[in-house]
Amino acid sequence: MGVKLEVLRLEDCNLSTVPREIESCGDLTHLSFAVNQMRELPEWVRLPLQLRELDLSGNSLGRLNRCLRTNGQLRILNLSYNPPLEVHAALDNFNNRHSRALTLMQLVNSLPCLEQLNITKNDRSAWSSHSWQQIQNVQAKAPARLQLLV
Repeated sequence: MGVKLEVLRLEDCNLSTVPREIESCGDLTHLSFAVNQMRELPEWVRLPLQLRELDLSGNSLGRLNRCLRTNGQLRILNLSYNPPLEVHAALDNFNNRHSRALTLMQLVNSLPCLEQLNITKNDRSAWSSHSWQQIQNVQAKAPARLQLLV
């Protein structure tokens, strides 16, 4: 019987992208890419279906893309310590249906098990007024199960 890898922490590894081998780790429940150099998650990434916790904190994420929608079991998503204009740039694409970027509300709605979304420790002074409106909208309309950390 093979080994089931459930927790993988690729933290502070100077990664600029997700290694392709991650797709063969179908038993992962906890995955961390904290403190790396990622600007976005590649469109080809398919996160493991069992994944419950994803830590992308301390990167330079350029957008929240649709690959995050493929995981219905995700309970904790940490996007803290990312440049706010880049992490929240997707919020400004709110009315663009053809954009590959996700708005924060689309992300929340597409993850039915999400219990905690962490976007703390970002420079709030750099957020646009539209971004603030979207965050307030998410706070007002988010399911009761969701703890939004701003």
